[in-house]
Amino acid sequence: MDLFSVSVEDHEIAYGAAGTAASPPVGFVHGWGASHQFWRETVPAFQNRFRCVAPDLPGFGVSERPRREYTVPSLAASLAKFVDALRLPAFDLVGHSMGGAIATTF
Repeated sequence: MDLFSVSVEDHEIAYGAAGTAASPPVGFVHGWGASHQFWRETVPAFQNRFRCVAPDLPGFGVSERPRREYTVPSLAASLAKFVDALRLPAFDLVGHSMGGAIATTF
C-alpha cells in the first residue's frame, strides 16, 4: 500500500491505498492500538479487483492526535468525514475488533 493523507476536521488523516481509482472501493478499519499497517497482508488479496483504502483513524498510526473524544461514535463520525473528503462512492467496509464496531456504527 502507498501512504497518503487528507485533511479532515482541520487535522491530517493518513491512509494506505492500493488498487485503481476506477475499481469499486473497499474500506479497511483497524482496531484499537493499530493502524493501516494491520491490513498490509490482507490488502494484496483485494487490490487487483478493488480500490483499497485503509485509514489511520485520528490518534492512531501516523495520523494527527487531536484533543478529542476517542469513542466508537466519534471515530465513526470521523470516518464519515474521511469518506466525504476522499469522495468515495458507495463502498463496503471491513473492520477488525474496534474497527468492526466503528464500521457497524458508520
